[in-house]
Amino acid sequence: MKSSFVIIFSTAYLLITPACKKFSSQEETSNHLAKVGDKFLSYNDIEGYASGANSPQDSIAILKGYVNSWIKDQLLVREAEQHISEDFNIEKLVQDYKSSLILYNYVEELVAKELDTIVTDAQVEEYYQNNKQQYILSESIVKYQYAKLNKDLKSLKEFEKRWKNEDSKAIADFCVKSCDFYQMTEDFWKPASELLAIVPSSQLKESDLKKQGSMVKTDKDYKYYVKVIDFVGKEDVPPLEYIKGKIASVILNDRKQELIKRKKQILFDKFYNTSNVQSFIE
Repeated sequence: MKSSFVIIFSTAYLLITPACKKFSSQEETSNHLAKVGDKFLSYNDIEGYASGANSPQDSIAILKGYVNSWIKDQLLVREAEQHISEDFNIEKLVQDYKSSLILYNYVEELVAKELDTIVTDAQVEEYYQNNKQQYILSESIVKYQYAKLNKDLKSLKEFEKRWKNEDSKAIADFCVKSCDFYQMTEDFWKPASELLAIVPSSQLKESDLKKQGSMVKTDKDYKYYVKVIDFVGKEDVPPLEYIKGKIASVILNDRKQELIKRKKQILFDKFYNTSNVQSFIE
């Protein structure tokens, strides 16, 4: 260790749990666990840190690890301080960060008290109609049902009967016990790439999905049953239900920004050109 980094580590304290010893006022101010330069790690800084340890030995290991980690952090800070550029304004950064924390906390309270968080279906529909071109799909999406079964399955004919009858519940009941993989939820849009990833590319391509309807694909080991309920291609406008949640979030965020803007204007009108608030630009 370089001599310029004076590091003091007190092992005595690590051998005694906090419950076993009380320090006098003088000891509390004069004894420390570690030191890096002019920064100290005191007993108070780690009070209760190893209280959940199962044994004194565990306490020692936990506390020693904490102290060593603290020393490494402080050494890194010292190293960083030595490489700060001359135009680095730490005071301004601290002040800006403090202001941002205060502002964030205030805005969150303001939003909780005053923001209307109810977004109706009619509002979502209106936004969708006015802005749907902003949500052009970057990939195709599909609603589908899917089942993968071993070709040698004895009850395969029974499954095919249920599949032909399009009885989703009966198919799902069968698949729970006998399918290698299945997806019977038909109410949700999903990326077409998800379906294409679970069926061999030699058996299913995106062009097949555009046809919609049921299809059966086969390879040497498995049969793949696919039912395309609906399909929307890449670069098309997505259906409302696919982006409904996203639109609701946008509407709420717009309201939030408008609330903040309105609050700023109220404060501006109230305090501008008072003794504490003035502009020196005519």
